Amino acid sequence: MKLMAVIIAALSLIATSWAQVTTQKNERKSKPMQTVDDSRMVAPALEKYAQGPLAELWKRPGLTPRDRSIVTIAALIARNQTIEMPYYFNLALDKGVKPREISEIITHLAFYSGWANAMSAVAVAKDVFADRKIGADQLPPALPALLPLDNDAEAKRAAGVEQQFGNVAPGIVQYTTDVLFRDLWLRPDLAPRDRSLVTVSALIASGLVNRGVGTFHNVITNIPENNRKFSFHNSYLCPFFSFVDNRNLDKLATEGKKKRERPHALPAFRAPQSRRHRRQNAPLCATAEDRIG
Repeated sequence: MKLMAVIIAALSLIATSWAQVTTQKNERKSKPMQTVDDSRMVAPALEKYAQGPLAELWKRPGLTPRDRSIVTIAALIARNQTIEMPYYFNLALDKGVKPREISEIITHLAFYSGWANAMSAVAVAKDVFADRKIGADQLPPALPALLPLDNDAEAKRAAGVEQQFGNVAPGIVQYTTDVLFRDLWLRPDLAPRDRSLVTVSALIASGLVNRGVGTFHNVITNIPENNRKFSFHNSYLCPFFSFVDNRNLDKLATEGKKKRERPHALPAFRAPQSRRHRRQNAPLCATAEDRIG
C-alpha cells in the first residue's frame, strides 16, 4: 500500500512534461498548450527530467496504461489543471478508457473535487469528443438502471455517518445517503473499483490524504487481484501534486492496514482541538466502509 501511495503521487509531476515529449505513432496527437520550446525558454531542466525518469514512469508494469490514464485525469480534474487535459483525455481514450467512463469520472468528481472543477473538465472534454466525433450514443444516460445496493454495507455506512454528523449537520447525512451512495456510486457506466481509484487519486492529488482516503484506499486493496497492482498507485501521483504531501501517505498506509484488520470499525467523531488537529482528523462526510460489497 505504501508503494501504491508513492506511484499515485509520482504521476502529478510527470503530466505536463511527459505529454510534451512523448507521442505514440498510432495514437491521436493532442498538443498541450505549453510546448517543449516554451519550457526551454523558462526552465530548461524540465526537458531533461521529462525525457529521463519521468518519461519512464508510464512504462512501469505496476499499473496498466488504462489505470494510469484514469489516475492522471482524476488528478488533473481534482486540481483543475486544464492545460494538459486535452492531451490526457485523448490519451485515455487511446488507452482503452471509454467516452462514457470519462463522462462518469467528471460527474463523480463534481462531488469530490467541486462542481466548478467538473464544469472546467466538461469544457475541455467537449472539444475532445467533438474532434473524435463522439456522440450522445457513446455517453451514459442521465437516469440509468442502477447497480444493486449492498444493504448491509450501506446500513453500516449510514449508521456511522449518522453518529458522526446527525446532531451537527443532518443535511450531510441526507445528501451523502441519497445522492452519493444510493445514486452516484451505483451508476453502472463506471465500475465501483474504478470509482474507488478515481476517488483515491483525486483526494490524494488535492492533499486530503487524512480525509477519507484510507477508506477508499482500503476498498481497492481489499480486492485480492488488485492488492499488488495498487501498491504502485501512489508513487505514480507524486509528480502531479507534491512530494512533500506524500509524507502523509505513511499514515494512510498504517490506517489502511488497521481498517483491514477491523473492516467495519468507524472512528468516533471528536471535536477538533486545534487547526492542525482539525486538518488531520476531520473525516470525509462521504466515506463508506465498503462500496464494493
